[in-house]
Amino acid sequence: LNSDFFCIFDGDNSFDPKSIDIMSNKINEGYDFVFASRYKNNEVSEDDDIFSKIANYIFTKTVSFLFNISTTDVLYLYVLGRSESIKQLNLNQKDYSICTEFLIKAYKNFKCFEILSKERKRLYGKSKVNKILAAFTLMKNIIKLYHSNKWKKKLHL
Repeated sequence: LNSDFFCIFDGDNSFDPKSIDIMSNKINEGYDFVFASRYKNNEVSEDDDIFSKIANYIFTKTVSFLFNISTTDVLYLYVLGRSESIKQLNLNQKDYSICTEFLIKAYKNFKCFEILSKERKRLYGKSKVNKILAAFTLMKNIIKLYHSNKWKKKLHL
C-alpha cells in the first residue's frame, strides 16, 4: 500500500459512506483500526434476513468467547485503518472468511475501536453467497484459527 490509510467496504453500496468521517476521527485519536458495526447499541441492518441476523449473532458470540474480543458484528468488513498495521496482520484467507480473520487478528494485536454504521438495503442485485456453505466455511476457519499453535503462541491464548 502506498497510502498511510486504507478503507475496506462492500461493493453493493449498502454501507454508509458518512461513517468514514467518524472512523477517520478515531484513527486520528490513535487507533490502528476502526470497524463499523451494524448492530452496535442493538441497532439492526436494513439488508438482513432472519438467517443472516441469527448467523451473525452466533458468529459474533463465538468469536467474542473464543478470542476474548468485545465486538458486536464480526461479519461486516467495513474498516478504516493504518496501512502499516494491516501489513502486519499476515492475512491468509482468500474468501469471505477474511472478515473474521481480519477482525480477530486486528483486535488481538492492535488498538481497535468499533462505531455504529447503518447498513442500508443493497442497491444492486441480490447476494450471490450460499449462506449455508458460507456459515460452515466461516466456522471451520474460526476454529482452525483458534487451534493454530502459531496463533496461540503469538497471542498468548
